Amino acid sequence: VNLSNTSLRDIKSLGFSKLVELNSLDLSNNLIERIETNSLVCNCHFLILTNNRIRFIQDGSLRFLIDLAFLALNQNPLDDNVQVTNMTFGSFNWLNNLDMSNTNLSKLPLFSLLLFADVFDTGYLLRNIKLDNNKIESIRSNYFDNFPRLSYLDLSHNRIAQIESSNVFYGSIKIEYLNLSS
Repeated sequence: VNLSNTSLRDIKSLGFSKLVELNSLDLSNNLIERIETNSLVCNCHFLILTNNRIRFIQDGSLRFLIDLAFLALNQNPLDDNVQVTNMTFGSFNWLNNLDMSNTNLSKLPLFSLLLFADVFDTGYLLRNIKLDNNKIESIRSNYFDNFPRLSYLDLSHNRIAQIESSNVFYGSIKIEYLNLSS
């Protein structure tokens, strides 16, 4: 379903739960500011929320997206004030692509990839992570340890001045693409 460029402001009343065969949901280029609990109840594999005004992601709001393989939250003003917990994401058993580029993040911990590691008790399928064009300043020493399948990591165009350890990517032994350029 492509609902991009439709000036949507609110998605909680759209009734995605009735679309049981929904594979892809494109809500990009709209005016969405909040993702609230039960607003995205569907079995989609691809969720594109690019270029909205999302500043708030409520706990439990994405927990029903258990088959999600691709999540794009890029080009939203998430910044470090977005409060996200494990309950927000529920159990992404199949997520392998995450795009959070251009979201004004200056720290990884508040919207942490460790959060995903806590959620993914088995499998750790996350392979591609885009965090480019943010304001990230440092990377903790064991930040990527729980992602053994990570093969693509883009941290370019950030303000990274400190990487706490020389083995920060030790647990991510399959990285084929790593971009830390400024």
